[in-house]
Amino acid sequence: MGKSGYLPDISGRFNQWTGYAVKQLQVKNYEGAIGALDNMNSLLDEEHRITVDTDEYFRKLASEKFYLCNFCTESRQHIENPEEDPEDHIITKIKIPTEVNYSEIKVFDRTCDYMESVMTSQRTRKAWICPKCKSTNMMKDTKVIQAEHDEPFYIGIVPEPPMRTSTNRIGFDRRFRRYFNIYSKELEHALMNYRVDYIKDHGEDMADRQFVDKGD
Repeated sequence: MGKSGYLPDISGRFNQWTGYAVKQLQVKNYEGAIGALDNMNSLLDEEHRITVDTDEYFRKLASEKFYLCNFCTESRQHIENPEEDPEDHIITKIKIPTEVNYSEIKVFDRTCDYMESVMTSQRTRKAWICPKCKSTNMMKDTKVIQAEHDEPFYIGIVPEPPMRTSTNRIGFDRRFRRYFNIYSKELEHALMNYRVDYIKDHGEDMADRQFVDKGD
């Protein structure tokens, strides 16, 4: 069954709002720029719409962050000759520090013993317990790795826009432009996916139909 209730050619309206958003960004009308991006987002159906949620955005990023335990290891396959054809690969197992997903970590304040508190002038230090070996790792000694992605990459989520206040005026324009670019890239990618799915459902592109689709 085809999708109903959607104006097929939203790409033209996307272009109009894109031009408006860029113009508002140039004159530093931040509310106008965000309004334009939000209007672009509202043109998409629920399946392709970008989620605007700061907590969810950082939860998604955190899910790709790992802490390395200093006390236990895990086995991982290693290709000795990656330059060779896949059929000729020599695969061995190597031991590496256990990688613990950030979502499994609970950082807490560990009370220092007397000598440590004297040497560091601190009563507590940040620490976490490895769920695999139950050892206590100190944050200062912990290596953290973040999953790497080839640019550009998309997650379908953006945080809420930064708000300008009397205390963050310096550097705000650069910060806002960074956010604007993240949101814009996600929207362009969402539109591309929407058009691809539309062609699969209807056998033609949105631009070829200039009426409201009532479905099957």
